Amino acid sequence: MANRDANQSDKLAEVMTYVAYSAPIVGTLSQTPAGLAVGTVVGLGGLASVSIARRSDALLTAGGKLIPWISQEARVRKAVRAHARQKFREDLHYSCVPTPMVAETERNASRYRPVISRSLRSNDARLPKTNPIPKLAGSIWSGVADKAAIRVLRDFGKIRVFLPSTSVAALAVFFNAKKFFVDHGLDIEIQYNAPWGLDLVRKMEGNAPAHFVFTVDAPFFAATTKEVRSFRHAIALHKDGNAILRKAKFGGRRLKRVHLVSESTAWEATKVRKDLAFALDKKETEFPGIHRLADQLDADEGIYAWRPMLLPHLARKDLVIDTSTIYESYRSIAFHKSITRQPKVIAAFLSLYIALWNREVRCPSPDALLDDDEFLSYFQVSLASFG
Repeated sequence: MANRDANQSDKLAEVMTYVAYSAPIVGTLSQTPAGLAVGTVVGLGGLASVSIARRSDALLTAGGKLIPWISQEARVRKAVRAHARQKFREDLHYSCVPTPMVAETERNASRYRPVISRSLRSNDARLPKTNPIPKLAGSIWSGVADKAAIRVLRDFGKIRVFLPSTSVAALAVFFNAKKFFVDHGLDIEIQYNAPWGLDLVRKMEGNAPAHFVFTVDAPFFAATTKEVRSFRHAIALHKDGNAILRKAKFGGRRLKRVHLVSESTAWEATKVRKDLAFALDKKETEFPGIHRLADQLDADEGIYAWRPMLLPHLARKDLVIDTSTIYESYRSIAFHKSITRQPKVIAAFLSLYIALWNREVRCPSPDALLDDDEFLSYFQVSLASFG
């Protein structure tokens, strides 16, 4: 009997998803002595404190409304897929490689950021002077793969690529190209078990080096480990939005304190933007759930975070995104120093990937990725985190 009660309590303590007032929400629940599940939940439907009691095939919310009971797995999957699909669209929309001219401009801008934020010196090895863009085939900008690039990669052998699960569109390109790789004899291995960019940088430590990494620029350039310093920035692929979440009714009070993660994009923003650098008391934290901080905010406090994590909270009437703090971060492709002397391989990989990326922009199809349970599990962690 004790074991059964313990198992029931454990199940209630898991991260669960429900449909409350016709909107999916995700949160952590705990069991009271009376058998009532209580807690705070957050997701596409917004954040709310709720009380839920199990009644055969239905749930009773604190508002007294009965809603259908749907399995935990189905609800989690639905909510996470919706977030991932939205992120996929945003990634492609903010592409940095539609044309050679745009790619050149965005590459220069992304390399300027770590210098003015004082993460790197302009002569750092992670900012090589060699520019690969002029060497890329002209057909790739229209989404047509270059045959010469395919031959170079086939002759090279296995290529290892690391990505965070938050690089949704970048991952979708690899998933959709699996048959293409097989048909052309290409051996490309991808690893995407890092929920966010900073975690990817940490996972690079001590692992067999990848040939290429798709990473968020801020933690990549801020890292000091030899494993990360062994990579060289190649091109900027797309941009992400970041902003500050704060109380809607702040009575004209100036923002004085911001919660952020050290070495994250938010951290970079406070270094690059002078209006934020001198006006804010930066309160460092380490990836807790946003809703825990949101409930505790004062009128002069804010949370600087990745935009997809902030959107669910806009359903709350007491929270808003401060549009004056929007900061676009870069996600780039970098290569390992071990292939620095093989510029044809670097150019071939970039040529092929940009062609596949631009093909995805023209004909977006995320379903193969969104049906992958492993990806959804990692992406779910990123949504439950802060940074």
